[in-house]
Amino acid sequence: MKTALKTGVVALLLSVYSLAGLAAAAGKHNGEVPGIEVKALFSKNFGSTITDESGTYFNINSNSYVAYLYKEWFGIADYDPWQGYQLWSTVYEPTVYVEKYQYGSRSFQFTPQTTVDDVLNNPDAGVPLYFFDMPAGITIAITNNGPKDKIKVRVTTEAFVLNPDGSNGSSFGHQKVQDVEVLRGETALVDASFVAEYRPELNSGLDRLSIRISHPNNSNQENAGAIASYEAIFCPPEYQKNVPVSLSDTVVF
Repeated sequence: MKTALKTGVVALLLSVYSLAGLAAAAGKHNGEVPGIEVKALFSKNFGSTITDESGTYFNINSNSYVAYLYKEWFGIADYDPWQGYQLWSTVYEPTVYVEKYQYGSRSFQFTPQTTVDDVLNNPDAGVPLYFFDMPAGITIAITNNGPKDKIKVRVTTEAFVLNPDGSNGSSFGHQKVQDVEVLRGETALVDASFVAEYRPELNSGLDRLSIRISHPNNSNQENAGAIASYEAIFCPPEYQKNVPVSLSDTVVF
């Protein structure tokens, strides 16, 4: 863990992310309910992260960060510090992830017109970037595509540091368990938001949101009634209590 630059977290809301970072992590299980579609919806990010064979690139949008602070500190909503001009900076770390967890392309252009919503909906821009000690909004969308007229499932979410080899690192410690009923043809939104308080063992880089779908039951066993499991990938850079706002287009540490 570096001591210089640190940051990080997750988030999403109602803008549907194309889910370049969402992948089935487990197949069918006994008792699976057919016709369930699961998506993670991200929004209110502070940029995006690109990972490839050369390392990890944190692309930070200063507009969204400053706007958040103005809302929290002064109650000013929708503050636009540079009148529509989007200020981006890039921070590099040498961490290389296995190929499965390499996202985006360094050829993607972060221009003064590129907004945080633009990068959410473009797989070439990588995965969503958020900050520690700030609200992490995550919404899980559960859709019932039939044939059952109504399904009732339990949604369990928990975030972990993603190690470079693809395994789980430390947990963020905010497991949520929620039961939901969904009529055929409808979608239920499950709030999986949390604030990721910084701890030294929460390394910078990619993180995994584990999403488990199961039948509601009273068993204390972790995989009781399991239907399927999924993962969504997001990213916090290294932690820093107050992230500097730079006026340069690119800053590489």
